[in-house]
Amino acid sequence: MPAKRNGSTGKKKTWWRKIIYLTLIILGVYLLFTYVLARVKVLIIPDIEDRAKEFNVQLNTNNEQVNESNNIFKAEIIAAEETKEDTFSATGSKNLGDYANGQVLLTNKTGLSQPLTKDTDLVSDNGKVFHLTADTTIPGAKVDETGQVIQGEISVAIKAKEAGTASNNINGRINIGSLPLDKQEKIYGLISGNTVGGSDKTERVVSEDDLNKAQDKLSKDLEVILKEKINKKVSPDLVISEQLINFSIVELTKEFEIDAKADNFKMSLKLKARTFAYDNKHMRQVLKERMTQDLKSGEVIAEGELGDLNLEVVQANYDLGLVDLKIKATFPVAENMALEEIKNNILGKNEAEARRYILSLPKVKDVRFIFSWNLSSKVPNSATKVNVVLSKDGL
Repeated sequence: MPAKRNGSTGKKKTWWRKIIYLTLIILGVYLLFTYVLARVKVLIIPDIEDRAKEFNVQLNTNNEQVNESNNIFKAEIIAAEETKEDTFSATGSKNLGDYANGQVLLTNKTGLSQPLTKDTDLVSDNGKVFHLTADTTIPGAKVDETGQVIQGEISVAIKAKEAGTASNNINGRINIGSLPLDKQEKIYGLISGNTVGGSDKTERVVSEDDLNKAQDKLSKDLEVILKEKINKKVSPDLVISEQLINFSIVELTKEFEIDAKADNFKMSLKLKARTFAYDNKHMRQVLKERMTQDLKSGEVIAEGELGDLNLEVVQANYDLGLVDLKIKATFPVAENMALEEIKNNILGKNEAEARRYILSLPKVKDVRFIFSWNLSSKVPNSATKVNVVLSKDGL
């Protein structure tokens, strides 16, 4: 019987030891997270005024020309190429019938000969346009032995500019569109008989609009691909700006030209993209320091705020590796506050008490507490574990 009592007593002692050990562990964890590891960052959001200033900035890939005191920052060129081919539908229509033709007697009443190319527009009284079938020269007028003026003349073949029956049965005077109006009275043509031979046959063709839309489609698709390729090439500490990406056509291959008869056509485009990559964070910090020099006494840019930079490209030369920018830098400016004094006044307070105190201060709009390694919403007693900063939006 006594042996049983000793065993029961030993079990009770072991149970109490476990409770004590567990209590000590819980107490140790609480003390660790409350007094040793606990940290808090206090973001004070003051009344803010956005202050802007323009800077003339240059990005330069030549390290020897980099001079940050003159706003010349280091950059590097990132380039990529990609090719894409696709098939597109032809939507144009054109009369591919026969062209009307005829003979015209060209007359020149001036003393100088008049050369004409086969692309010269000859316009009839009803607006139909014809071309010469070959380059020619209308001889100038001459004076014969009796003193009479003999006008220069030459008979040549003509062909309608556009196919179709609409250019049949044209006769009479025809004017030379490339000549000044006063000269057209002295140099003109007269169609001999009627023009004949024009016929209608409307076919589907590749229009200029088809080719333009196909090229635009390929360009837009390639631009997306090239932007992704460029972003993958940029090192983590650098950035690229959309305004600085330059696209150029390396090669364009078209299966058909304008007005070619076709239901579909292929087009292939090789596009190249180049851009400048630069340390945007460092540039912002340098411009922030320049802005700080212009602040009035008692003003400060909120800590950690790198502001907003609005870039405008003045001129860029990707072959030389430099680009001139006009940058409008905007930073949030606030009245300076005695942050150390504020920190000392909230040590050991719970969040609600610290919040009431800070919000009672002038020029304070809001405050945010970010606790880390803390089991309670209490500001640590140690000043080294409390960081109080000014912030534009509490982020």
